[in-house]
Amino acid sequence: LPLSSAEVVKIDLAKGDITARARSRNGVVPGNLICYQGYVISQGVDSLDKYFQIGPLRKRVDEALAVNPADPEALAWRGEIALDDGNLEKAVQDLRTAFGYRPPADARPEYLSRLEAERLRTRGLLIDALTASLRADFAANRASLPELEAMIESDEERGAYLRVLAAGLQSEGKIREALDTYLTLADLKPAGNELEDVEDG
Repeated sequence: LPLSSAEVVKIDLAKGDITARARSRNGVVPGNLICYQGYVISQGVDSLDKYFQIGPLRKRVDEALAVNPADPEALAWRGEIALDDGNLEKAVQDLRTAFGYRPPADARPEYLSRLEAERLRTRGLLIDALTASLRADFAANRASLPELEAMIESDEERGAYLRVLAAGLQSEGKIREALDTYLTLADLKPAGNELEDVEDG
């Protein structure tokens, strides 16, 4: 069942219980859903979107990596699956490798164009994975702060970075540094009049 909260829930119809919940990381609200040949098709008011079903996607990724263990697109998909599974260490590892991939000098222009689009997607996923790792264990993942900061391009990304940095500093008892970071966050200009999604609750 698609929800207006940008989630899809799986319901046990016999018991009436929600047995699984998936949330869009970028806030896309799903439309009417149908599964077809390994994909989930979502028809909304103003868009038609296609998503992989997880079982067929895992199989496709495994087959691609068996042929080429350095395939950046397959590594990015495996990293995204690990991120959704909560395996943050594996997600960061795969997404870092995929993001750092450099094509051969004689690569065809159409391949380079597709690779650049995939690289942008991978960058966003790596930012998500690094941020989630810092939220989960700031002290253990503190070394990734410069890497994360270097990838930031938008105020929205900077806000997420400052929020996780401030919370981490606060958890370490570095109250003054945390306060300075919160003040920097407060100075960021919001984009539009939308409420900021801080946490699920």
